[in-house]
Amino acid sequence: MKKSGFLFLFVLGFCYELLAQGTVYSNKGVTVSWTYALISGSNTPCSDLDSYQIIFKAVNTNNRHIRFRITDVSFYDHSCNETKNGFSLIRSPKNAWIGVVWSNGGAAKSLTAARPYDVPANDESTSNGNVITVKRGQKPELAQVVFQGFDFVDDDAPEAPSTTTTTRVSPQWSDWKGFSSCATGLEYRTLKDQGYALNYQVHLYFQVRSSYNSPVRFEFNLLDKNGKVHFGNTHDIAAGGTVEFNHKMDADKIKSIQVKNAVYINSGRSVCDANANTQQAATSQSSPAITKQQQEQMKAADAHNNYINAKMRETEAEEKRQLQQQEALRKQQEEERKRYEAEQERIRKEKEARYARYSAAIENGDNALKSGNYENAMTYYNQAKSLAQDPDQARIANERYTQAFEAKKTAERKVRVEKQQKKDKEENAQFAGMAAGTAGLMATMKDRYIERFFAAKVQLGLGIENLPMYTNNTSAYVMNKTYIQKFAMPTFHVGLKATLFNNKGVSWHINPLFNLAFPALSPGKSGAYSDYGGTSSLMIGLKHDSKWKLFAEGGWLHKDGSFTYDADAANGGTTATDDVRKGTLKYDVLKYGGGIAFYSLLDDAETVIRPAVYFERPSFFAADQKPVMSFNLFMNIFSAFMLDISYSPDYFIGGQVNFPGTVTPEKTSYFSIKVIRQGRLY
Repeated sequence: MKKSGFLFLFVLGFCYELLAQGTVYSNKGVTVSWTYALISGSNTPCSDLDSYQIIFKAVNTNNRHIRFRITDVSFYDHSCNETKNGFSLIRSPKNAWIGVVWSNGGAAKSLTAARPYDVPANDESTSNGNVITVKRGQKPELAQVVFQGFDFVDDDAPEAPSTTTTTRVSPQWSDWKGFSSCATGLEYRTLKDQGYALNYQVHLYFQVRSSYNSPVRFEFNLLDKNGKVHFGNTHDIAAGGTVEFNHKMDADKIKSIQVKNAVYINSGRSVCDANANTQQAATSQSSPAITKQQQEQMKAADAHNNYINAKMRETEAEEKRQLQQQEALRKQQEEERKRYEAEQERIRKEKEARYARYSAAIENGDNALKSGNYENAMTYYNQAKSLAQDPDQARIANERYTQAFEAKKTAERKVRVEKQQKKDKEENAQFAGMAAGTAGLMATMKDRYIERFFAAKVQLGLGIENLPMYTNNTSAYVMNKTYIQKFAMPTFHVGLKATLFNNKGVSWHINPLFNLAFPALSPGKSGAYSDYGGTSSLMIGLKHDSKWKLFAEGGWLHKDGSFTYDADAANGGTTATDDVRKGTLKYDVLKYGGGIAFYSLLDDAETVIRPAVYFERPSFFAADQKPVMSFNLFMNIFSAFMLDISYSPDYFIGGQVNFPGTVTPEKTSYFSIKVIRQGRLY
């Protein structure tokens, strides 16, 4: 504790009594108000004082972050100072805004570091200002407000600063030490305190005591590690007295202490001079002793001088630091304002240029759409979408693009359907001509039994075949998929039948053939399909005219064709599905089987009824895959006409598969029926 002449502090406790006191700024959606909180009290020789924490609250209703400019919100502050006539209470303005660091205002690494902003958009922030001391019974009173407003900030929100709680340990005085000089009658001890106010500071406190019988004056120097003097002062100390003083610095750089030029005040001679010490001792013995009251007065004077000097240095340093900080902050804010304005101007010009390009793209797209150039229109609208700067612009560009896209699909669909309908008409006319010609030829053909070893006959026929096959999507507007589809097609049949051992019980029949089919009379379907090959069979009976015979047959066929299907054309152009498919097939079929035949010969007119079971194996089957079973009923009625009917409930599916993962397996059937007439060649 300090002796008389120093302030005795008595901590009264902490009490947060927050009371709304007033508003210091309200403009453009930003309001700043202040409150205070009683944090401590002290008893001083001047008066009882209370210390209040000034608390600022800022509310920002704008949609952008803000940063405050240099601001002065000063309150009247009271301090107790000692003068020659005693202690006096001084009242002076103190800026409570200095050192404000806002909550939510950015992760500042130090109190002077630049922060992204002070108050977030549509939010509020609080900050503790400087502490204001007033006479007990009074409240903090505003002295002046100089508020220069704020700037908008568009920075992204910073990371939240980490929170660290530190428990402060009170520093302790060191042990008494002597100086490394001949001033052996002087001893000192130190106390070091360090921490943060507005920035990092080190406070060094010193006490020097004297064992000399007379007052002494000495130089007290503080040196760094290189021996450079950073602080040097001259102090007077009473005989047997103690003097106290302190120094503040921004770093812990003092490594040694030096005392020099120590002299007796009364004689001006060095305390290191032996004669001076002897003379001073004699003088002390002969001179009247200094009274205790005089010693106390000398100590009080020294303390007062030390106190005044220290307070003046502190005040000057603090004022200089605050001015430097304010000027640096002002320059920083001015630079940031200029950068912000330049950036806003750049953004404005860029937005204008971008909107001009957007408008040009929309206009070019509209012109292309009107002229029917849908591809170019879509290209321009796509450019507009990439240039859109707000939801409305993006919506307009998307709507125009969709309009052009649908117009393009509609135009392409119209051309495609018209082309398919034209092809349907051509195929229908072709079928009608071929069917009429074939029917005419069939009407002229005559067939009778020939009782000779060899017989040869030609065959013509008409029929319908329902063949399953794979088709694949070819439209750019529909998801890619492979389908299983049946094509019911009119069929034209041409064959040649040669019989060996015709007049014997066992006869051999060889039947080369050719079938042609195309999906006439089916709107939306076009293409052609053919198969060719032959069969060979044995008819086994007791005689050539036996009623019941056994037969066995085998054959080979090659199938080849391609088909297209347009669902919109099939619906007469009334739909907009864009479902267009194409299928191709090319494979061989090995066929074998047999059955029982009923045979009748009456007046050279043959009647044959021959049910059979066949096994068919296409060339694309795997080696271990079983053949497919089919059923056939062949009838020759009185040599007038033949009826050939085939059916399979679970037939194989041919054709190319472009999209394997999209095929839905299903059981498919096969059916065909032909009406055939024969004419004798030999």
